[in-house]
Amino acid sequence: MILILTDKFDKHADLICLKLHEIKADFFRFDLDSESLRNTSIDFDGARWLINQNSVYINSNTISCVWVRRPFMEVSLEEENTDSLGFKIWRGEWNKTLLGFYNSIKSLPWLNPLARAYQAENKYLQTEYANSVGFNLPNFIVSNDRRKLIDFTKKHNEVVMKLMHQDFYKDTDGNFKGIYVNKITIDDLQLFTPLSL
Repeated sequence: MILILTDKFDKHADLICLKLHEIKADFFRFDLDSESLRNTSIDFDGARWLINQNSVYINSNTISCVWVRRPFMEVSLEEENTDSLGFKIWRGEWNKTLLGFYNSIKSLPWLNPLARAYQAENKYLQTEYANSVGFNLPNFIVSNDRRKLIDFTKKHNEVVMKLMHQDFYKDTDGNFKGIYVNKITIDDLQLFTPLSL
């Protein structure tokens, strides 16, 4: 059985599950969003894991390989920023339980092993690998020195900014915003002021 780790919003997994269903492949889609996990039971007896989600039961001993899309509990922006101690404990317990489950099945073949998937998110490492295989990379700079960033922008005329850590942030009006790849100007850099706590 193929174990697919994802959440109910994953359109890529939807497509793959449809194809697997068409070829009658044996798979279990384990959705790890908070709504799905509210209706999921998981048990461990020291030898095997039993999971029930959407009235589908699996035994960890029947899993033959793992496809990782989203390995930990996915939460909404509101849930991410909740003050509910109960929710935070529940989320933490789920994620620790998932780590225990993954440890039990670590000897199986994994598409995107967890350690390598997290390592691959490191943009510095991505650059190192891209250079090693001969990709033609644009000029770039990583710096927290505004003068160097301005000099780089003057030299290249048009530049974009990309954060090392992608996340959502709450603005002063309480709205959630993401900072994606954006074209920036020297004026933008002149206005930039590091935040203080």
